[in-house]
Amino acid sequence: MQGDKLRGFHICLDKILEDVVAMQKDGFPLMLKLLEHEPPRPYTIFFSHGFTIGDCKGNNILASRSGTFTSKCALISCTCDCPSQKADNPHYPCIFLTQQLVEDACALSNVTARNKALQDMSYHYVPNNAFYKLCSTGNIFGIHGCTPVDPMHALLGILKYEMTG
Repeated sequence: MQGDKLRGFHICLDKILEDVVAMQKDGFPLMLKLLEHEPPRPYTIFFSHGFTIGDCKGNNILASRSGTFTSKCALISCTCDCPSQKADNPHYPCIFLTQQLVEDACALSNVTARNKALQDMSYHYVPNNAFYKLCSTGNIFGIHGCTPVDPMHALLGILKYEMTG
């Protein structure tokens, strides 16, 4: 999914997540009895977005990342700065991408600079990413760090690495 389709997807997803965002902001009122000898008391529960489970392609769409998995793709993951050319190095000193870094790149007013910054991170221009509104309780990585590695790819990668030494 690219460009306009991806931005349209996030507009729809934003509408779907509207109630979740409101509930995160206002909380969820609940009467709870926490201790046996006390009567139920009102509490306000706040929910946080901890992680999103999906496959590699789906997670890339949620994070607004380029769906390319060739050597032409600048980075191998939506979570860190490991270049495709270093994907076979398990000791590469990865620096994780933060939500703010991607948001800042999307906010650049110079279109050429914006496109270059996003392309260097393997991201599409999606300033309205629906996950940017979700509360992740201080997780600076946001959706970019809340999408676990696709288990199939991780397992196959580990096995291949172990078998080749």
